[in-house]
This record gives sequence, structure tokens and C-alpha cells, in this order.
Amino acid sequence: MIDTQRLCNLLDRPETARLVDALVRRLERGIDGGTLRLADPSEAERRAVEQILGRAPGRGRALSVPVDALEQVLQRGRLAPDLRSALAALRGPLRDLVGERRTAAERWGGLLAELRGRRCAVPGWVEELAATGLLKRLSEGDPERARALMDRAFEVLERLPASGLSLSRLAAETLGDAHGLDPGRPVGTLVRRALVLGQGPEASESGEGDQELWAGAGVLLGGGITSLALVLSLPAVGSSPTDQRLRIATAAGDPCYLTLRQLVRDQPRWDGEGTEVHICENPALVAEAAGRLGAASRPLVCTRGQPSAAVGILLRQLAAAGARLRYHGDFDWPGIRIANAVIARYGARPWRLSAADYLAAPRTGKPLLGDPVAPNWDPDLAAAMRERGEAVEEECLVETLLAELRAQPPAP
Repeated sequence: MIDTQRLCNLLDRPETARLVDALVRRLERGIDGGTLRLADPSEAERRAVEQILGRAPGRGRALSVPVDALEQVLQRGRLAPDLRSALAALRGPLRDLVGERRTAAERWGGLLAELRGRRCAVPGWVEELAATGLLKRLSEGDPERARALMDRAFEVLERLPASGLSLSRLAAETLGDAHGLDPGRPVGTLVRRALVLGQGPEASESGEGDQELWAGAGVLLGGGITSLALVLSLPAVGSSPTDQRLRIATAAGDPCYLTLRQLVRDQPRWDGEGTEVHICENPALVAEAAGRLGAASRPLVCTRGQPSAAVGILLRQLAAAGARLRYHGDFDWPGIRIANAVIARYGARPWRLSAADYLAAPRTGKPLLGDPVAPNWDPDLAAAMRERGEAVEEECLVETLLAELRAQPPAP
């Protein structure tokens, strides 16, 4: 039995409120007995506790309360059978936080086992979501909400790869919300992690954000008409309209632009096996190759600085078709940074980018500005650039590069 009136007179007072709060927190966390310490108690708090325990007032900066001794006071006075029931009478039922955590862990474990057993084309996705806590954060720690979010994410993944479907249409058809896959939305975040695992993190690091990442799954952001790839003499052998346009341009020795939409919705078929495709950083080289070599130029792709999503998808397609990619860019620190990315992301090899090539270039007098970047393919290049201290833009090496772009005439 609990003597509610006397219990309230003893503990339900302003000067004991902090003590009761601390006791509730301890018991809910599964801490029984021991000593509770209240930091910087007021005189009223100190006097109240000392009166309850029947001891002389102390003077320390913290007030020590033996929990077992307090419970004995309640039992001797027949106020309550134990401390837990007394606190429940004052504050309502106490939570079992230890049990709640155990139950939640069991529910999460069951959910993750269930998700791992589902068909998914992206190995390690569920494991990453669990290890990083991303799924818990997106679901606010609720396993049922997590299950619902993952169900929707699986629905989206089952529609991929698409063939030029817009992101908003994909979201509308799978989620009933045209913005459900937008950045920051829970399902969009989950699907994006699956795509990054499937394609590699570099697919989301192009100069156009997530366009390349989604395009790799056949999904277009913003219609895919503003992301462009400048090309010359690419070996298109299919029958699609894009293939036909490319063959006409190649025969005429004309450069042309490919949109991301064309590359995804009307993907060309490349004769890439054994073909060497050169990549440059600056459109000026494409213009020179078209003007001076025309149809005799080897295949050439221009990044126009940081590769766009269209350039990234094109290079992936060419590499998948068996083409050998070779990259050249500016001998300056931003150019080295771009070269590192292209070589790492698309499996390209450096093209006339060694320390010897830099030192053989004409002097420009143009200062080398910015923070140095280590070239991943030639550790001597950075030292040579720092020593000379000059930037050499790609346009300064046109003659050397054009000599290698000239296609060899067929053997008689």
C-alpha cells in the first residue's frame, strides 16, 4: 500500500523536485541502489534531503543521497513498499529504458535480416545503411517507418535501369509524389546511396552534381538537355538517330554536341573494342582538330574543364564498349586536379602528361597559381611544375597533340 498523502508531503515539494527527477532517471535506466549526487544544491534542497534521511547537514559542493537508505525511510514509515512504486505514485509509470532498447534492438535486427533477404541488385546497401545509422535517422528510430521507407526505395530500384525517364516522373509513378526523390527526401536519400554503391562515389562527383549518378541508372534530371559533351569522330555503329547524326558529322569532319538525353534515351552503339579515344580539356583543341584534320582525326572527346554529366556517361559507355581512353589537359593545378579525377573515374591513361612532356613544352611566362596538386600518375611532374613555376595551357601544345590525333591511313 502507498500512503499517497504522506508521500506527497515528504517528496512532492519544490525543494525535492530535482531529487525525484534524478531518481526517476536512474531507475528508468536500470540503475538500482548506489549513491545519487546532486550538484550545487540549494540550501532548501540540502535541508530537505538531510531531514528526510535524518542526518546532520553537510557542506560539500554536491549532495550525496544513498538510494537504499532513502528507500528504507519510505518502507519504515510505511509510505510505500519500495522506491519504484513511490516514484510511480508521484510521477506516473516509470519506463523500462533498458527493456525498450532491447526490444528495439530485436526489432531492428529482425528488420535488417528481412531487408537483407530481399532481392536487391546492390550488394552491401542494407549493411551500409545499418552501419552508418542512416536508416535509423531517416526513420527517426522507428523500425516500422524504416520498413515503409525501404519498401518504397525497393519499388524505385525495381524500376531501374530506366531508359531516359525523368526523375519527377519516376517519383510520381513509384511514390505518388513527383518530388519524392528530390535531394533531402528520405526515399530519395536511400535510393541515392544504393546508386552510389552500385556505380561508385565518383559518379556523384561530376561538375553537375547528381546528374551523372542518376543518368547512370537511366534517369534524367531536368530533362538532360543542358548537359553536353563535345565530340569529334566518335565510332558510332548503331542505327539510332544519334548514331546516324554522329556518322554524318564524322564523315564531314565536323565536331558536334551530344546531350545527356541523347546518351541515355537514344544511346549510341559504339565500335569501341581496341579503339583509342583521346580526351582533352579545352574546346580549342577540338576546333583545331576539326579544322586541320577533319575526318582524318582520331576520336576525340572534350571535357570543357570539369567533366559534365554527359561527358561522364559518354566516357563510361565508351570504356564499357572496350575503348582505351587517354586524357590530356592543362599543365596547371586545376588541370592536374581534373586529370586526376578523369583518370580515376573513367580508367583513362595520361596522354602527353608526363614531367618530360611539361619540360619540353614552350615557355609561357604564365605564373603557376593556386595550391599544388599531386599528379597521381607521375610524382615527378609536380616537382617539375613547382620548379619551373609556369602554367602551360593545352592550346600551347596543339601541334604535338594534333600529330597524335591524325589517323593513320589504311594500309594499301
